[in-house]
Amino acid sequence: MVDPYFSPYAGSSDLTLAQESLIWSVDAMASKGGKQGTTARVWRRGLAQFLFWYNVNMVVAVTQHEVFGHGYRLRELGVRPKGYMVSPWGGWTSFNVGPSFRVGNLQAMVVAGLEAGGILARDLKVQWIGQGEIDGRLSTTYTQAAQSLFWYTLITHRVRLKGDEASDGNDIEAYLKLHQNIDADTPSFREERKRRSFFV
Repeated sequence: MVDPYFSPYAGSSDLTLAQESLIWSVDAMASKGGKQGTTARVWRRGLAQFLFWYNVNMVVAVTQHEVFGHGYRLRELGVRPKGYMVSPWGGWTSFNVGPSFRVGNLQAMVVAGLEAGGILARDLKVQWIGQGEIDGRLSTTYTQAAQSLFWYTLITHRVRLKGDEASDGNDIEAYLKLHQNIDADTPSFREERKRRSFFV
C-alpha cells in the first residue's frame, strides 16, 4: 500500500508485507538445505527466533510506533519530524513545535504511537485468521504492538514506586504530565479527570 502521508494503516501493511517477504526468502533458503534431525531443527529454529527474528520484529514494532505513529500524527498536525531513531531496543521521534502548538495536539501525538501499535496488532491478527495459522516468527511483533500500552504503564508504575522520574520518552508519563496542564487545577476538574481517567 502506498500512502503519501505514511499513515499507521499504510505502515502496518507495508511492514507486514516486508516481514512476509523475509519469511518467504528464509523459508526458500532453508528448503534448499539438507535434511536435519529433529533436535538440530529445534535448535536452529530457537536460535533464529532469538538472534534474528526477535530483532527484526522489534525494529518493525518500533518503526510502526515512531514513524507511522508519532511521525504520522505530527505530519497530520502540520509539523515535520526532524528525524527518527529506530532500533531493537527502542526509538524516538525528534521534532520542534512553537509555543502556539496546543497541549491537546501534543497529547494526540504522544498517544499516536500506541494507536499505531494497536493497528499493527490488529492487522497481524486478521492476517493470521485469513491464513488459518500463526507464524511464531512474528510473535514478538504482535506482543510488542498489542501490549505496548501495558508495558508503558507497567514501566511508569514501577518507576514511580521507586520514587524516580520516568524518561522523557515514556509516552504514558508524557501524556499524564500534559493532561495535568490542560486546565486549571480546580476541584471540579480534578474530580472529572479522576472519573474519566484510566491511569489515576
